[in-house]
Amino acid sequence: MKEHRMSGRTAQNINVWLYRNESLIALAKTQDLSLSGMFIKTNVLLFPKDSCLEIVFDNKEKTKRYRIPARVVHRSLQGVGVTLENPKTEESLEIKRLLAKPHDTATNDIKLGKRSS
Repeated sequence: MKEHRMSGRTAQNINVWLYRNESLIALAKTQDLSLSGMFIKTNVLLFPKDSCLEIVFDNKEKTKRYRIPARVVHRSLQGVGVTLENPKTEESLEIKRLLAKPHDTATNDIKLGKRSS
């Protein structure tokens, strides 16, 4: 299968909150990330192909939260691949920062409404 990504993906382990229609659907982690999308390790049954969702993530310092609309473009047993839809400039800059250095949050717990220490 030929890749159709606009930019290459980098292995990244980032906590994300997944929303649909303003409701929290899942807490998950990314497997990889690019300027135009990401693969998210999650229950694939929650996200049909072509479904729209919002991805929420914190900056590296855990001082600011970003919300980006996305569309599911790929599904596998391991999770879903999404393309980011029109991220704002500030969100794109933060993704570039995350890509600049490997980001591993494996030791941080995901807590709804609370930032990890």
